Amino acid sequence: MIKTLEINEIYPKIFRINLPLPLDVTDVNIYLIAGEVPTLIDAGIKTPLFFEAIKALMKKAGVQQIARILLTHWHVDHSGNTALLAKEGAEIFTSAIDYEEWLAFSKQDSFDTMHEWMTEEWGVPKEKVLTMYDNHCQFQTLFSFPSQVSLIQPDDFVQAGDYRVQVISTPGHTRGHLSYWLEQEKLIFTGDILLPDQIAFPGAWLEGKTRVSGLPAYIRSLKKLESLNGQRYFPAHGAPENDPSARCRVVLDQIRNQIARHVPAEDVYTGASLLGNKKYSSGYLYYRLHHVFGCETVQKQLKNGFVF
Repeated sequence: MIKTLEINEIYPKIFRINLPLPLDVTDVNIYLIAGEVPTLIDAGIKTPLFFEAIKALMKKAGVQQIARILLTHWHVDHSGNTALLAKEGAEIFTSAIDYEEWLAFSKQDSFDTMHEWMTEEWGVPKEKVLTMYDNHCQFQTLFSFPSQVSLIQPDDFVQAGDYRVQVISTPGHTRGHLSYWLEQEKLIFTGDILLPDQIAFPGAWLEGKTRVSGLPAYIRSLKKLESLNGQRYFPAHGAPENDPSARCRVVLDQIRNQIARHVPAEDVYTGASLLGNKKYSSGYLYYRLHHVFGCETVQKQLKNGFVF
């Protein structure tokens, strides 16, 4: 049982709860928007603690039943409880692209694919990739795939609570990552694409037969969010902050500095290994590999006219 829960009303009828994670990422936010259409933004991992916390969040907000869940992206620390809440009547919304990645993960197809491209394209020793399988197996226990999912498109409008919410495509961390924009209130739910204390790792995916980094898309998404001129943003990790446009500019500068400092190595794994001598978890190695791949991708694109 949870002895104490800090549930805050961070805006009229918008509630936040922050919970610890048993992962390399230390905590995650769940947001509930109360009103006519009670809505969760993300749903945490599938553990008794998280499900109990969601019920406490509902009680605090005076909500009897969740009508819908708007996912920012499919990762298990955001999607874990969707199947359980769907059985209680919640409709699950995600992007079509993220749905495909989520489905592949649920079938464990994604690990076989990852094993192949990490060893063949990035030069990661097979034993290092296999240690990541432990993380993969742990993640499989932290979510249940819902039997039915509704797909939403960029620029769609949906009702959440009593608010009109616009769906904003913000790929980069995942290919189908979404943010949710309350234009009248100038509020943005940014998922992992804009965080107050860190830069989430850029994803990597196939375009045709070519493995590409999500970092260029990440940069474009930050510029898109900057252009909204919001007043406040609600991230998936860390505390809500004012002035998301200013934070976007800071993150873009940090990415520029990372790219400028990066020296390409023999392969992506060697480059990731040179980032420090500290013994990191396999999860952290996964993050570093993606950052290195992203830096090298953008360095090449800058030579071909990419500007940010």
